[in-house]
Amino acid sequence: MQNSQFAIICSKRNAPFPTCPRLLTCNGQMDLIWVSSLHSRITAGDVCEFIGDNMRKKLLSETFKSDSKLSVITDESTSKSTQTALAACLKTVVVGIPTTFFLDLIELQTADSCSIATALLTSLNRHGYTDDILAERLICFASDGASGGE
Repeated sequence: MQNSQFAIICSKRNAPFPTCPRLLTCNGQMDLIWVSSLHSRITAGDVCEFIGDNMRKKLLSETFKSDSKLSVITDESTSKSTQTALAACLKTVVVGIPTTFFLDLIELQTADSCSIATALLTSLNRHGYTDDILAERLICFASDGASGGE
């Protein structure tokens, strides 16, 4: 089994990588073979991140080809290390199918509304959504609340 196949199996089952060797003990029925380079959860995580990045690029490419309208969905969170971050997802139609996908995890320096808006627009621009595209296609912004501030 290739590294990417193993990482996909673990990801689809939402299983932590250290527990995935149990998946590979059933060699007889499923012909699964343990790949020694994936004894590391870091390597498995890197494989998943690589696959996710490429899937996101493909989804973004498809959204740019279409004239589909676009919704941005955000949620703010704080990590254990008290770093504030903004998760940004997009909802649009991809090849005729309504699709919601993760776009970016944006680290915020401050959690006031102006900083959040600037960071979100910077991220959207970095992924290819220019101000013109957003003005033409953005029809919805969803958030569970907004940070206050000047």
